[in-house]
Amino acid sequence: ATLKRACRNKLTVLGNLNGLEMTHWSQEETVREVKKALAQGGPGGGYLLAENHGEVPWLVSEDTLMTITETVRSYGTYPLDGATADD
Repeated sequence: ATLKRACRNKLTVLGNLNGLEMTHWSQEETVREVKKALAQGGPGGGYLLAENHGEVPWLVSEDTLMTITETVRSYGTYPLDGATADD
């Protein structure tokens, strides 16, 4: 959120999902982390949700990747609605 404020209207922020941590996420934690990332980076545009190391490790389960996709489809479309940093 701090970086996003500093870059506002100047740059697009990319990232916010830790691929190493993703290897251990439950479905509930995946939803929570994606919603938190969207809430912190999404308002005002200029944000692309992505894994922050450049590539997703092979150890990240397909279930986690599908949950990320479903959560982004549910909460990552503008206008952002329902993604909060507290979820």
